[in-house]
Amino acid sequence: MAEQVFRIGVLRDVYMAGRHDFGGNAMRMTIDDADLGDRRIELVTRAVERGAGTHGNVAAACDAWDALVHAEQVVGLIGPSTTPVALAVLDRVEAAGVPAIHWAGTDAACSPWQFQYQAGYLPDEGPALAFLMARRGHRRIACFRSEGAYGEAYLHPFIRAARAAGIEIGCEIAVPLEATDIGPYVDAAKAVGADGVVAMGLFGQGVPLSLAIRDRGWEVSRFGNCGFALYAANDPAAAAALAGWVAVDLFDRANPVTADLIARYEARFGEPAGAATVCFARDLATLMIEAVRLAPEASRAGLRAGLEAIRDLPSAAGGAGTRMGFDAQDRLALKGPRIFVFNEITEQGLRAVPG
Repeated sequence: MAEQVFRIGVLRDVYMAGRHDFGGNAMRMTIDDADLGDRRIELVTRAVERGAGTHGNVAAACDAWDALVHAEQVVGLIGPSTTPVALAVLDRVEAAGVPAIHWAGTDAACSPWQFQYQAGYLPDEGPALAFLMARRGHRRIACFRSEGAYGEAYLHPFIRAARAAGIEIGCEIAVPLEATDIGPYVDAAKAVGADGVVAMGLFGQGVPLSLAIRDRGWEVSRFGNCGFALYAANDPAAAAALAGWVAVDLFDRANPVTADLIARYEARFGEPAGAATVCFARDLATLMIEAVRLAPEASRAGLRAGLEAIRDLPSAAGGAGTRMGFDAQDRLALKGPRIFVFNEITEQGLRAVPG
């Protein structure tokens, strides 16, 4: 029987050339190790090197999406990974009828053709942080978010949960993603007398925010969404700048699937695998592998049918027992009672924090 090739596009809308692999090795390892019989996956990657979440980044990512779908004729897509891009390409996904798994935080980008792997999840991360901060006795919080609807969608679930837990919101400050001086925003937050800071949806602005807090000698507890852990784990300079922050994360060494992945990855590539991005890459590849295995035919419609048939796969991301699957109505991949965990950022890596 002739080999059936499934060309899968990988849209990397957050890419830092010359720095960290950001999961690419784990994705290739997972696909290379898969036995699909007379079927084969061929990855076609497009990467965008611009500030995550900015207008330039979104425009460039849309161009890369068009190239994958129309010029490369892929039958399915992995990515994008950020909410602004996932929302920007949604109409394109539906018009082209191409199955895609985005791994941004918003479920507003889910649709008949676009699935979501929750590498961050806007409705859940904020309430998880509010629970932790209330448990630690915080009573007045200064809140930072990115400017615009994305930042609002990320932070407002935290604010609702924090108020319900008796935490006062001292201020809510919107930071432009293109801002070059974070100092005035930090000064305004410091003035409200908060005993804790929470920041959500800032992308790369989390590092200058942290440095501005440090430069002012402001000794305050700091908490962030999973993007903080991702930046720190993939960049030593970011880890040094963000040391001491506690972040929602999906990286849990106590998950046996994660432990096995780390061992195989480090044996294969001779480098540490201490971040959720390796787990995300393994899981996204696993979902596509299973979709190809279950697809009734090598077409876009066939691949979507394969995705909808996935049930109860073990996940490397999240706490032990996290599973993955979809169906004809369900577009959220991750299932389980403890998808999100807490990690403290240190210069030596991520340290688990009891929830």
